[in-house]
Amino acid sequence: MFEPQLIKRFGFLIILLCFINFPIYAFLLVAAEPVVLILLGNSWLEAVPALQVLSLYFLVRSTGNPVGSLLMATGGYRSSFFWNLTLFALIPIAVWAGAHKGILGIAWALMILQLFLIIPNWYFLVKPSSNVGFSEYFGVQIPALIAATAATLSAWPAAHFTAHAWINLVAAATVGGL
Repeated sequence: MFEPQLIKRFGFLIILLCFINFPIYAFLLVAAEPVVLILLGNSWLEAVPALQVLSLYFLVRSTGNPVGSLLMATGGYRSSFFWNLTLFALIPIAVWAGAHKGILGIAWALMILQLFLIIPNWYFLVKPSSNVGFSEYFGVQIPALIAATAATLSAWPAAHFTAHAWINLVAAATVGGL
């Protein structure tokens, strides 16, 4: 029922996306202030915390992207439809729940919702379509997460090194990239 080649390619796709997406979103988390200063100017500095939370949100959300391809490849159209219908209901509720705290509240509400959806995503979509176990599915993501975390921790001081946004951005990219 489950094609080993399909499962192997799905695992490789998860690994590949994690090693591409995690550093990008981690860098945006670290360098949010210089990025906002360069692209939008001083008047947008209040958006930095929201951008940082949204960076984490999209980092987590990006791991679910290949699941849609897996569902299409295995004929899981029905599961995909009901999953997206559920998201269609839950996301506006999360936005509404966070809205009383402004854009930062919305960002946190989306992040919390995404964290709550990680295990159901695996249980209702990945597992039935591929028979990939919990530790197998999440285990392939850990090396990319560790690498992105190490880069983030090393780049954080560099992103706030001077009062010059461009220097901070280049320093964070250089230190985090090493």
